[in-house]
Amino acid sequence: MIFDSISAEIRKTIRDVPDGHWHPKPGSERIARQYIGRANHMFVAAKFSTTSSRLTALYSDMPTIGNFWIPVQTDGGDISKALTVWWNSTPVSMMLLNRRSRKLTYPDWSLEHLKEIKIPKSDNPYWPLLTETFESICNEEIQPLKDSRNDPVRQMIDDAAAKVLGLNASVLVGWRERLTAEPTVSNREYPTATASDGGAVGG
Repeated sequence: MIFDSISAEIRKTIRDVPDGHWHPKPGSERIARQYIGRANHMFVAAKFSTTSSRLTALYSDMPTIGNFWIPVQTDGGDISKALTVWWNSTPVSMMLLNRRSRKLTYPDWSLEHLKEIKIPKSDNPYWPLLTETFESICNEEIQPLKDSRNDPVRQMIDDAAAKVLGLNASVLVGWRERLTAEPTVSNREYPTATASDGGAVGG
């Protein structure tokens, strides 16, 4: 069993179950063993639709592998759960979208890009809060990124992320509002200012 789809109609909660099967081709047993050896509980997205996708990371009770979902090697279940929450926070979304390649509305990230994403240090006292947040929201549907402004699940994720960063939660509310207004996320153009005579003066 593998995580095969990145569809927003299938991937709705940060805790999920594999949706596909992988059958190694004859003669590829050695490579198959290498892939299976990387199986884990946490996955980060290698591709993402900014106008429709919901998740940039997910957690599986069953250690497995993925297609367009990259397993992350961690030291334990609680760490995987905490990282899944962190990776779905607004600060990480902003870091990911800052390194988009090819198509702005459908970025794909290399391993090098993903390794650049900042994560909390091991001595951060709010690691347990990230895990607690996971347990509270893991089965709740998350709205697509473009609709995250008033999403109560994302609010809980960002409240925990704000604690990790030592920021007031209202700061991340502002970040989330600006992110959802970005044209390649909202799928809407910026409003155009017009002069008094009706002529366009800006965009």
